[in-house]
Amino acid sequence: MLPQPGRYACQAGERGVYESKGGALMLAMVCVIDEQTSITAYQCLVQKDGTLNTRTIENLKEIFSWDGTDPMWLQDADLSNVDFSITVEPAKDDKGNDTVTVAWVNPPGGGPASIQKSDSNSIRARFGAKFRAAAGGRPMTPQSQSAPQKNMSEPCPPAPAAQAGRALILPSFAAKSNINEVWEALSAAAPRGTGTEALTEIWRKGISLTGKSQTELTSEEWGKVRAAFEDYYKEDQIPM
Repeated sequence: MLPQPGRYACQAGERGVYESKGGALMLAMVCVIDEQTSITAYQCLVQKDGTLNTRTIENLKEIFSWDGTDPMWLQDADLSNVDFSITVEPAKDDKGNDTVTVAWVNPPGGGPASIQKSDSNSIRARFGAKFRAAAGGRPMTPQSQSAPQKNMSEPCPPAPAAQAGRALILPSFAAKSNINEVWEALSAAAPRGTGTEALTEIWRKGISLTGKSQTELTSEEWGKVRAAFEDYYKEDQIPM
């Protein structure tokens, strides 16, 4: 049985380290909450281009006392008695049905860090013009600014400015997808050295183009967002 959204203490069940269709190295881990409740978490260890997801790796090293040298250790070691925590959030499956996903994997009692906020008018006055220019002059509404939630414990390495000002366009048709596959595809498609903040900004733009929050997207809409991300980062379109 899947858990409801929330934060849970759990232990590791069955695990597998595998290469995704896109070429990323992934860890799939069953998170056992109790005898009746469990959910599988997906952690990206290495991106399609070979870039290590260092924060994910450091997080797993802290949780499991892993030395970080052999990724297959995460599959083969006996970790059944290791306690850690997960944060479960709402999502959509491939058919557009409501489900849940593991958004964060943390040491016991851990979770997303508290968010520091500033005065909105002050920040807009100092930086608003730069952001509007980079976004093509189209402001986004607060409702559309949801950040990606699947496996966000794994950033990529600071953001190159090569993509500034480029248009992000949703295609009229694309193969179905879901939140997990889309985040993996965005991470894999981005040039080496693209940081989490840059990926998150592109993610928010893509979601805003649908006119919905990410928890409302169907599998067809996720497919369009994924195609837009992959097209955005095509090498032959990146300005030199």
